[in-house]
Amino acid sequence: MKGKNNFYGGIVLSCLILLGVFTFTDLEISKSLSGMLPQFARLFEIYGYLPSCLLACGMSAIGFCTHKTVTRPIQKVLGYGLFPLVSVAGFSFGQIVLYREVWKTKPQPFLLLTISLLLTAVLFFIVSKIPSKQLAVYRKGALASLFCLILLLLGVEILKSVFGRVRFRDMTEPFSQFTQWYVMNGPSSHKSFPSGHTANAAAVLCLTLTAQKKQTRQILWVIGILYTIAMAFSRILAGAHFASDVLVGGLLSIGCVLLSRKLFHIPS
Repeated sequence: MKGKNNFYGGIVLSCLILLGVFTFTDLEISKSLSGMLPQFARLFEIYGYLPSCLLACGMSAIGFCTHKTVTRPIQKVLGYGLFPLVSVAGFSFGQIVLYREVWKTKPQPFLLLTISLLLTAVLFFIVSKIPSKQLAVYRKGALASLFCLILLLLGVEILKSVFGRVRFRDMTEPFSQFTQWYVMNGPSSHKSFPSGHTANAAAVLCLTLTAQKKQTRQILWVIGILYTIAMAFSRILAGAHFASDVLVGGLLSIGCVLLSRKLFHIPS
């Protein structure tokens, strides 16, 4: 336990040092990197939210298909209503991103909802075919993942509204609109801090909450961190975020994962 605490403490300290460095170098970093590797940046901008959307749908399916073990009537009713709702919301948001970024058109609400309902029904049917005993093992991790995703979504949106930071790509020289990450500009259409794409990328670490073997969890942590770093780098290249934006976005997600693990008593 002491070794793990030292490990997490080291990570927090390193991130705080980086945040201090980025406080003085944010603008220069973006000036140097923005516009480089446009195809790489565009790829992550388009598909960056999809993994977390699919994760929410998958965890909802596990929650729904194992919900029959719940005996309290109110919890039973709420669960059978909320799990499909979260899945439909995940599929809908994923479609909205594709319509906006890939197909460059506005989705028809009825068609979008119909497709989301069909996808949810198919997914839940497929997951229901998994043996109950095998599926029950993942229930606690699925619930913890959904809690983590919802907490992260609320946290990121609240912070974006409070700080109202202007994105680098929305600025013009001499960059007089630039503000430090800690300046609270208030609600506006500008939502650079923190990075939602990076937070959602790090949200794939929720998979570690469902992994049963320590080695599997370690592999998922490595994959999740590498994917988050790639996403963070792409957002700076796209001019969508500053270095401090992506650092805090990633830290928020990791913090939510660790908090969910603690609250749901899931072994690390």
